[in-house]
Amino acid sequence: MSSRILVVDDDVTFTGLVKSRLEHSGYEVMTAADGLEAFQMTKDTSPDLIVLDMIMPKMSGYEFVKALRKEKEKIGNTPVVVISSKRGMQQFFEPWEIEGFLPKPFEAPQLLSAIEQILAGKKAVSPVVAPTPAAPSSAPAASSGNVAILIGVEDYVVRKVKNHLESRGIEVRMALSEAETVELAITLKPSLVLAQLWENVETLDAFSIRRKLQAGAETKNTLFAIFCSSSLAMDAMKEMPMSQVLGYVNSDDLLERLDDFTRKHIRPKS
Repeated sequence: MSSRILVVDDDVTFTGLVKSRLEHSGYEVMTAADGLEAFQMTKDTSPDLIVLDMIMPKMSGYEFVKALRKEKEKIGNTPVVVISSKRGMQQFFEPWEIEGFLPKPFEAPQLLSAIEQILAGKKAVSPVVAPTPAAPSSAPAASSGNVAILIGVEDYVVRKVKNHLESRGIEVRMALSEAETVELAITLKPSLVLAQLWENVETLDAFSIRRKLQAGAETKNTLFAIFCSSSLAMDAMKEMPMSQVLGYVNSDDLLERLDDFTRKHIRPKS
């Protein structure tokens, strides 16, 4: 009987290509377009392995893995290979939570090799960046200096913001989902939570993050700001104070706005 694999990615072109290649190699393949759909399919069908993207609507790959590992039935031990264009995403998982990490773009033989090794009961090896089994570690500790939690969709812009804040002596922690942003805010007590405003709220809903922070006893006073294209800024100002909306024309404009904002609102810590 062929092994059953669930491929999860909101890019239907990508999942179609992967499905075709895996089926050609003799696997039975199912696909899901978001984490919620994938979680239900995992419960219903008990796949032998899951190939999982990180950034998806409704439930991110990070949230999916956390929920999956809490399941006490056999699906809680289903092997997972995480795929992502962001190589740093591997650091968000405990070593015992995933069996492999494959940076995009990758060649089909790399994925096939990883799947074969994992189904044979081994941890994936090169070219997959794979963790080594280890005991769970504790939650991230709060920093003694200024910390910003950053979440966004556009890699180029988010990377520029991260590098700029770090150059100003602010430690940056990246979040992968709305839920994780709030969790990190509770744990780290950050000086700032900074979210990108995105037109498609199913991908990222910055206003939802703000509402959740304001509703939490531990996070209600957390400084929150959004960054967005100038075309979205006017609508954003209807939802929150103008001073907390960093609308920009280009990345240099954004960094200037960010500098001005942090000078006014974040005091250096000794």
